[in-house]
Amino acid sequence: MALAITPFTALFSFLPLAQIATYLANVPGLSVLVPCAVLEKFSGVVPTDSNAPAAKQALRDVFSAVMTPPTDAYTTQLAMLIECYEASAVHAEEESVRELVLGRNTQFPDDIGMFCTFLLGVKLSSGEVIFLGAEEPHAYISANIIECMANSDNVIRAGLTPKLRDIPNLLGTLTYRSACFAPCGLHASVLPCQTIQPRRNLGCCSPSRCAFSSTCL
Repeated sequence: MALAITPFTALFSFLPLAQIATYLANVPGLSVLVPCAVLEKFSGVVPTDSNAPAAKQALRDVFSAVMTPPTDAYTTQLAMLIECYEASAVHAEEESVRELVLGRNTQFPDDIGMFCTFLLGVKLSSGEVIFLGAEEPHAYISANIIECMANSDNVIRAGLTPKLRDIPNLLGTLTYRSACFAPCGLHASVLPCQTIQPRRNLGCCSPSRCAFSSTCL
């Protein structure tokens, strides 16, 4: 569980399939990393239930293709993407992620995780909290947060890090659920803090289906 103290940006679980499809259609170099048959299959499941087995498999195929191209292929496409973004040559749909991509490329140049920007993502306002269950991808990008988590020694990394990566293991672990991060989300929810003792100005943050809560001033 992460409670945003300041405005919070993260690559957090998979975006809705329709939004991913829009990025695949518009982002320079992204679709080049994905075989045509995989793109066609993914396009066919976009209008369907995103939690259906066929949709999850199609999303897995896209994510796997994006995360495992030959090094020369993705570095070439990433260089083209950065050049376009530095020149502000973007579609309207990309404007919200352009600065995010440029900033992360400065921190992690030539990192395959840069393309995850178009598959994952969420932004929180100060005071909002989000819960992420096991086997869901995430990377905190920028914010001051309070994080509550269980003891764990099984973090699997795939990108945007100088640490050891295990992409094949990650690809086989994820649930491949996609969400819109609304308060009614089934597996990930964004909720405002609820005041439990107004006279002491205390609040309790406890998102749905979450074993954690945080009491804060």
